[in-house]
Amino acid sequence: MESPNRNVKPQALNPTGASLLGFLMAGPKTGWDLLQAIDASVGNFWNVTRSQVYSELKALTAAGYLKEGKEQARRKQPYAITASGRSAFKQWLKNEPGPELLRLPIALSVFFGQHVSAAELAGFVANAQARHRQQLHVYQALLETGMAANPDCDDTVLQLGIAYETMMLHWLKLVAARTAARG
Repeated sequence: MESPNRNVKPQALNPTGASLLGFLMAGPKTGWDLLQAIDASVGNFWNVTRSQVYSELKALTAAGYLKEGKEQARRKQPYAITASGRSAFKQWLKNEPGPELLRLPIALSVFFGQHVSAAELAGFVANAQARHRQQLHVYQALLETGMAANPDCDDTVLQLGIAYETMMLHWLKLVAARTAARG
């Protein structure tokens, strides 16, 4: 049983902290384990950096949402979610998610594309097409395997990834045609 820390005020969760609590609902993990789990799942649509993970783990521990386990080899520190962390995570999930924040570096380059040569812009577009094709193949492969590695995940998120990559490839094809006409 956890001993309540009366000096700790509940921390309002941000989406990154909440996502870490979500991963820890399945059991204790180190920061490294969390980074691997993020890269293999939500990292496809939710950007989390290494420094964010470690700073959030400290903040969540200070707030009483996590407890540190016994340090392992190579200074790996496991974290486990507390009852208050579980409660905070479940409460956070009940909040309206709010609008999406979109950052598309290729769209920014295309927007200001008149300031680079058509050949340079065509190279950016070709590289983006290759990345989006590769990611589309990854998502399709995951869908075909039935996401056996993580049966708790809702495959509609994977369908969103497939739709996004398909849409980006369609848009990039339009940009490539216009860039070629400019060149």
